[in-house]
This record gives sequence, structure tokens and C-alpha cells, in this order.
Amino acid sequence: MTNDFTAKKIDNYPILFEQETSMEYILENFDELIVAIGNNKARLDLTEKYISAGIKPAIIIHPNASVSKFATINCGTVICANTVIGPFAVLGKANVISIGGIVAHDCQFEDGVRISPNAVVAGTCIIGKNTWVCMGANIANDIRVGINSVIGAGAVVLKDIPDDVLAVGIPETIKKHYG
Repeated sequence: MTNDFTAKKIDNYPILFEQETSMEYILENFDELIVAIGNNKARLDLTEKYISAGIKPAIIIHPNASVSKFATINCGTVICANTVIGPFAVLGKANVISIGGIVAHDCQFEDGVRISPNAVVAGTCIIGKNTWVCMGANIANDIRVGINSVIGAGAVVLKDIPDDVLAVGIPETIKKHYG
């Protein structure tokens, strides 16, 4: 195993690659980590692997994000610049809320959710595990989006979305079933 971080840093933070870094090395040298993988399921699976090994996933909140003091943010979650997280929103483990994303009041996000830039999830929505809301999508109030689903870029969701589908368009239509 190699641990030469000379070219594998962002600022002073080392970038570790799972294939190159032993669990023992991580346990001995770090208090927290963040899994930076775009694939929702892979990010969540690896986060849970580290939790099981006794490693604490960090919570990263950009200083230009607006996060209600009444929101709940779980481990391994990253909240990027210019995002808004409303009161009583609950974000599960290993979520990513990208630049300019909005999560309104009382939303419930399961684990492994990703919200792309400038996507909006209105109040009291439930977003299922490993779901991806692509850039610029809008989800109306009181909507449930199933697990492992994708809401396409620019879509407008006005009704509940089942598990394992791709929903696109204005208003949304189911274009693909996964699995």
C-alpha cells in the first residue's frame, strides 16, 4: 500500500483512494473522513463500511450555505455553497446537496440522496434512498420520490414517483424503469 500524498491533496487535506489505503492506516491517522463518490449507492455503501469499521464520517457544510438550526444533518453528508436547507428538514447519511440546491421545510431525505446544482425540493417531500435529483429539477410540495430513482435535469415533478424509475419533462413522465 502506498500513502504518498504529495500530489493527492486538496489544500492540506489528503485524498485517499480505497484501493491504495488500508483501513488500519485510516483508523490510525484520521478522526473523520468524507466519501467523495458521485454514484449514490457506492458512496452510501462505502460510508457504511467505514462506519462499521469505527470511522466517523464527517459532515461538511460550506460557509455560504444557509442551514436552519432546526434541520437534522446526518453523517457523511456534504452541503455545498449557496444551498438552503429549511427548518425540520432531515438529511440521511451520505447525502450531497450541490451548489444552489434548495431543500425546503420538513423534507425527509433517506440515505445516499444527491441533489444536483439548482434543484429545488419543496416542503414536506420524501426522497427515497439512493435517489438523484438532477440539475434544475423542481419537485412540488408533498411529493414522495421512491428509492433508486432519477429525476431528470429540468424536470417538474407534480405527483409521486415510484421506485427505480427515470422521470423527465414538464410535467414529469416516467421514461425508464430500472431493474
